[in-house]
Amino acid sequence: NIDYNGYKYLPQSKYLMGLNTDIMKKSTQQGIVEEENLEKVESSCHNLGNKLLLLLKKRRATEPILTATALWSEIISRTDKIYIKYEDMLPLFKEALEGIVKLAGLKVDEALLIGSLKDPIRVLEKTDYEYEGNIFSVRDILRARIVCGTITQVCEIMEKLTTGFKYTLHDGKNASLTIVRSKNKFQNLGPTHFRLILVNLCFECDGKEVHVEIQFVQKETLALENSKDIDSHEIYEYFRSYLDGKMKNLGQNLDFILDSRMSFFDTISKTPVLLSLLIVIFSEKKKALVKDARELYQVAIQTVLEKSFPTPGDFAEVEKLLRKIVVKNHLGEARIFKEDTVKAVLCDDEYMIWQKLVQSDKGPPLIKILVKPSETSDDGEYQFRHLSFQEAIFVQVHIEDNEKGFFGNEQPFKIATPHSEFAALNIESRYHNPFFTNTLRIGREYMGKKLLNDVNYLDFQKGALSAKKHKALQMVLGGQCIFKYKLSIDRE
Repeated sequence: NIDYNGYKYLPQSKYLMGLNTDIMKKSTQQGIVEEENLEKVESSCHNLGNKLLLLLKKRRATEPILTATALWSEIISRTDKIYIKYEDMLPLFKEALEGIVKLAGLKVDEALLIGSLKDPIRVLEKTDYEYEGNIFSVRDILRARIVCGTITQVCEIMEKLTTGFKYTLHDGKNASLTIVRSKNKFQNLGPTHFRLILVNLCFECDGKEVHVEIQFVQKETLALENSKDIDSHEIYEYFRSYLDGKMKNLGQNLDFILDSRMSFFDTISKTPVLLSLLIVIFSEKKKALVKDARELYQVAIQTVLEKSFPTPGDFAEVEKLLRKIVVKNHLGEARIFKEDTVKAVLCDDEYMIWQKLVQSDKGPPLIKILVKPSETSDDGEYQFRHLSFQEAIFVQVHIEDNEKGFFGNEQPFKIATPHSEFAALNIESRYHNPFFTNTLRIGREYMGKKLLNDVNYLDFQKGALSAKKHKALQMVLGGQCIFKYKLSIDRE
């Protein structure tokens, strides 16, 4: 019995009654859901307490005084009626599925798995963040899985459903299953690459209807998925909760987002320097599902600096002086830099910090000392431990600190002006210069976005972007949506 918006609400759904008792009993003895205890709550749902905490964090962005108790009360009050309906339909749905499994020649106890009802926290989250408050758009509250020994059996059952499956229950009631939507993940693989067919259906019986979801999976695939070494649902839930709040329209785009990141992780595994950066990040127990090389370098470099300089002020000072050195060295197309370069770009206070770092046991972070200066000589020589560190820091400076020397454009990039021709030539020269090839690879999309800042019109038929410069521009833009800039281009 929970206080929600000034009144007492007791759920009528048996499922919600059980969850309510569970979360109240394990969270507190005073009848209030306490945030500090929610992480310990376990139930038939996957870590119910943590799910409530995650939703509470998201909601507090717009409702700062919302409490866990009030949120839980809202959840059970808004979902109660729909759970009562699904509870009534569950035994009828189970009997209908038993019928279709038997018709396919499968054993019910081996082939049919009826899942628990989707938990109310996730139902409300999908309702509000994916379906604009319409709870009836959530179509997977009632779920089942049919396990087939062969792909032929999967196809046979799908054919029955495609034509509209009708079945008479033991008490004479007529039931039907009609496909609303299907996803063929044998053909269009998801990020975990487990092959299945996912079907949303309308289940009708006794004048009532609900939306249900059925998974069709092959036996050996399921055995692998459920092996002790692999728990694909656990993996999927981890990534979903990790990305939630970081990405827009996550529900509709989760498979694509995960797939693109997994593709980049595949690239990482084949590139030693990228793999070493990922190890640096994970060794500090940081969660980082990086999507590209720029993000990987940014998080890894930040991790190294934070470990070396735990005090925020020290961290900021060292990062600032490294950035100054990088800009000077990189624009000069240099791998090695000398002491006089450092003196030239740093102020007196920064140079004192640099000298202390050089004389310390570990030396400056990310830097290899080639020749250490002595008390009587300033002939120090240095280089970044890997050129890509210098390149990645330069990219970050370029997109964050308005470093404009790289493309030579001090004003917004406008194609139809004489200045644009100069900028386009600079883009082309950087593209064809081997020293900057990897810089553009790391920063392509982000540097392109910076380049297109405040552009009102692009016309590919004008001289600044003649055909020979198209490849250079493609490299720099790297996937930016330039149609919003009123792009016009000759049909050829």
